[in-house]
Amino acid sequence: MKFFKYFSYLIEIIFKSKFIFSKPEKTQVLLYDQGKKFNEQVKQTLKKKTVSIIYVRLEEINFYVLFKIIIELKFLNGKKLFFNYLLEYCRIVDPDWVITSIYWDQKFYKLKKELKKDTKFCIIQRMPFYENLVSVFKEKQLVDFFFCYDEFSKKIYKSIIDSKYVIIGSFSSNFYSKEKKIEKKDILLISGFRENFLSHNKENIYLKNLNQEKKIINYLIKFSEKENLNFDILLKPNVKTKNYSNHFKISNNKLIFNTGDNAYKIIDNYQFILLTNYSAMGFEAAARGLKYGVIPMLSNPENNKNKNSFNIHLDGDDYINFKKFMKNIFYENEEIFFKKYDETFSSCLFDQENKIFQSYISKF
Repeated sequence: MKFFKYFSYLIEIIFKSKFIFSKPEKTQVLLYDQGKKFNEQVKQTLKKKTVSIIYVRLEEINFYVLFKIIIELKFLNGKKLFFNYLLEYCRIVDPDWVITSIYWDQKFYKLKKELKKDTKFCIIQRMPFYENLVSVFKEKQLVDFFFCYDEFSKKIYKSIIDSKYVIIGSFSSNFYSKEKKIEKKDILLISGFRENFLSHNKENIYLKNLNQEKKIINYLIKFSEKENLNFDILLKPNVKTKNYSNHFKISNNKLIFNTGDNAYKIIDNYQFILLTNYSAMGFEAAARGLKYGVIPMLSNPENNKNKNSFNIHLDGDDYINFKKFMKNIFYENEEIFFKKYDETFSSCLFDQENKIFQSYISKF
């Protein structure tokens, strides 16, 4: 019965994966794949190391490894077929480091237990982690290194993961140099809109988010006119400016197309960043020396648990509170703003070119 279960699983993955037939080569750093962009950033950061990828989402499967598992009957060892594949792959490439950007994949921790002790496992934090988020683990996990944003994040992660914690700021933001501008524009709104929002029914949370973004834009138009300020909107990656303009009834001149690689250079051109949800961009803006504020979407119940002086929750027609929030935070002295930030979260770090991370990978 177990054999037929594994066989049916094999048939399923054969039709959706790219197969590689050569034996994987020895590597110094193995990326436990979590996205093309992240993988490329790590590769460019560690140019002096050999870096390869194990595709844990089955975009690519190494037939040599899979065949070896079957021939040696390793699928009968009580472990799942996919985990056997990951384990055998790691043993063949024999990495010094295995790196991931997700903390919730329990296979990652199981691999650490199975592989030899001198292979170091590390996690790079890429998204904020709030105190009210529930742990996905039944017991504490263990990795060798955890490269995290700040002391605030470290405190939370330490409750679920034992590790040597190293504060580096945002890996992605650190990858892009700061743009030094003497004169900056006023306000940049970070859009949360994706074009697939339009295909949902009126009760869907995506449409609720879309309607709130319309409200924020209308408020911004009114506020910027009265305060003699300017604002622009940075779209989500690959959202077309024409489609956004048509739907939100706003000039193309205010819209900035997001290529996926230009966001950090763009935000450096503005005094204030306004976000429509809790994301890494708030932390990253602060680390790059930029003031920011958040108007979270009401559709996400978690947003109501993270109230502080950096956000406001709009409900109904609420321009008066919006104006008060914007005047307070936009005109606030930078020294006072960042003192509040440090007291609310913790000091944020910008480590250009991820030199701290590089030093640890080279040292151990």
